[in-house]
Amino acid sequence: MNRLSARDMLDLVIDAGTWESWDTPPIPVATDSDYTEALLRAQEKTGLDESVLTGSASIRGRRVAIIVCEFGFLGGSIGVAAGERLVVAIRRATHEQLPLLALPTSGGTRMQEGTTAFLQMVKITAALIKHKEAHLPYIVYLRNPTTG
Repeated sequence: MNRLSARDMLDLVIDAGTWESWDTPPIPVATDSDYTEALLRAQEKTGLDESVLTGSASIRGRRVAIIVCEFGFLGGSIGVAAGERLVVAIRRATHEQLPLLALPTSGGTRMQEGTTAFLQMVKITAALIKHKEAHLPYIVYLRNPTTG
C-alpha cells in the first residue's frame, strides 16, 4: 500500500493553485549530532523542512486553514518546531475566522526531544480549545498511520 505524502493529500483535497503556505523556517532546537543528522536525512528524503505543513487554501471555493502531516519526516512526529508551527497556524485560523482541516499521520511526539516535545501537545490543545470556543469548525481526517 502506498502512503500519500502531505503534498499528495493537498493535491487531492484543495482547489488547484490556491495553497498559501503559512510556514516559516523551523525554530532550532538544541540536539545531539545523531538527531541533527536524522533531521537532515528527513529533510532530504521528503523535501520538507518539518513534519507538518500549514497554510490556507480553497476547497470548492471556500477558504479554509489546513494542517497536514508528513509521515516520511521522522514518522510525522511532533517536536518543538512542528508543535510551534501547529500552534501558530491554529491561532491564525482562529484570528482569521477560518474553518480548520487537519490531516494527521503521526507516531506521536519526538522522543529525541524528550519532555519538551511532549509539552507541545498541551499548547496545541489549548489553541484548539480557543478555536472551538470561537465556534469555528475543526475537522480531522485521521490518515494511516495515526498512532500517537
